[in-house]
Amino acid sequence: MRILAWRFLNNYIPTNQNLYNKRIAHSPHHSMKKCKEFIILIWGIWHAMNKLVHEGLSQRASEVVSFCMSYVREIEDVSASHDSDFDMVEHSSISGVVVRDSEGQLLGSCVRLNSTIASCFAVEAQAVIQGLNFARDLGCLYVTLKSDSLTVISKPRSGNDDISVLRPHILEAKGISRSFASCQFVFMPRGGNVVAHRLAQFGKSLNVDSFWVEEIPSPLLVLVEADQCSLDPS
Repeated sequence: MRILAWRFLNNYIPTNQNLYNKRIAHSPHHSMKKCKEFIILIWGIWHAMNKLVHEGLSQRASEVVSFCMSYVREIEDVSASHDSDFDMVEHSSISGVVVRDSEGQLLGSCVRLNSTIASCFAVEAQAVIQGLNFARDLGCLYVTLKSDSLTVISKPRSGNDDISVLRPHILEAKGISRSFASCQFVFMPRGGNVVAHRLAQFGKSLNVDSFWVEEIPSPLLVLVEADQCSLDPS
C-alpha cells in the first residue's frame, strides 16, 4: 500500500492523462467507471488483509475480485431495455431484455418465451416485468427501465390505480420496482431500442429461455458495439 501511495503522489499511476502526457494514449480522457472499479478493488484487498490478520480467514484472489465486482454492480446505475415479438395466431411472444451500465457496457441479456398472451399490450407489460426481474437477478440497485411502448411504460410510473386489463401486470411491475433503491420507467422510441428488438427476433431460433451474463448472442455484438460508440464517440 505504501508503494501504491508513492506511485499516486509521483503520478506513476497509468491514468489516461499520464499515458497521454507520455504520448502513449491518444486521449487524456478516462473512464470514471474504471477509476471507481480500481478504488473498490483496493478497498477489497485492504478488507481481505484485515480478515486475514484479525480473523485468520484467507481468501483467494478470485473471491476478492468477485466480491468487488458484485459491489460495483450494486452501486452502478443501469438501464434495462426490452422489446417483444408477438404471434397473434399462437398467442405467444418472445421478450428480449438488454441490461447495460451508465457507460453502455453490457451487464447481461436474456430471451424469454411466453405463452397464452392476450394482446400486444400484455406482451409489453410482461416484458417490463421480465426486464425488472432480470435486473434484480443481476444484483442491480439503481435501474432505469426503457420501453418503446408509451401506453405500457406510463402505467407503472403513474400514481393512479390502474383499472385496465393490464392491472395485474402493472401491480406486479410496481411491486418488483420497490425492491430497487431507485427505479425509473422511461419511454424510448423504437429506433433507440434496436438491440432489444433484434434480440427478441433472435429468440425465434431458440426453444428455451436463455440468459447471458456480460454477454449477448454473437450475431448482435456489432449492434451493441455500435451503440457503445454512439454513447462514447471518443
